Amino acid sequence: MSVSVVSNIFLALSAVCYLVSGILIIRRLSAPQAGGALPLRLITFVAFAIQGVGLAMLFGSDQPAQFGWALALSITVFLSVAVFLVESFMRKVSGLMGVFLLLAAAFSAMPVIFPGHTADAAIWTPVFRLHLLLAFCASGFILIAVVQAVLLVLVERQLKNPLAASRNTGLIASMPDLLAMERILYRIVCLGFLCLTALVVLALVLNYQQHGTLLVVSHRFLMTLMSWAVFAVLMYGRYMRGWRGRRALTWFWIGAGSLAVAGFVYAVLRAAML
Repeated sequence: MSVSVVSNIFLALSAVCYLVSGILIIRRLSAPQAGGALPLRLITFVAFAIQGVGLAMLFGSDQPAQFGWALALSITVFLSVAVFLVESFMRKVSGLMGVFLLLAAAFSAMPVIFPGHTADAAIWTPVFRLHLLLAFCASGFILIAVVQAVLLVLVERQLKNPLAASRNTGLIASMPDLLAMERILYRIVCLGFLCLTALVVLALVLNYQQHGTLLVVSHRFLMTLMSWAVFAVLMYGRYMRGWRGRRALTWFWIGAGSLAVAGFVYAVLRAAML
């Protein structure tokens, strides 16, 4: 039995656990007497651990694995669940987590349905796997931050609307306060920036080893480098200058946009060359 098949079994099992946990969380919120939050966290953690084993098998094996957009989405879900689990210990479990876990159940098993293409045995080296994992983690954390930034803007708009704020109902009403959401956002951005930094350093080392120079001009690398520079300014402004609100969000959207463009340009150029 190949590593990909065994990994898919673990991913499918994690999807079932996420589904169960999501349904139980939503039922608990509609009927508080249904049980405490600890068993729900435990089920979610079990699903998280099973998915982690499945993903680790893919990247830890010397046997070339299948990878594509579905695997990237599954890794993004894995990182998102990690953020939600940490956050659940800081505040009460909300309906948002229940809804998210239902989505995680679908997205975590995507590689089973859409396996992607098998990597070349010649390039499936430990360095390539590390490069791939860092790229998935960096883009995954930034994607999570984008969702968090959208929720932050929605909460801020609700607070500025006295009529909407007085109702205090719906999904937005279950969000934490604005300052807490902002702290969570930039912690996630910081994790993405660290992964992006490691990715850029690894790319520079590989460029030097393969081409004898640190900088090899390519559209994707230049856009990624520009994204890194924007996020570096944002991290400096946030933690050294105390940037908050619209100013910090503007820099975040520029960095996220340039990173998205880097991926899009690469996809277009790759499709044109095929």
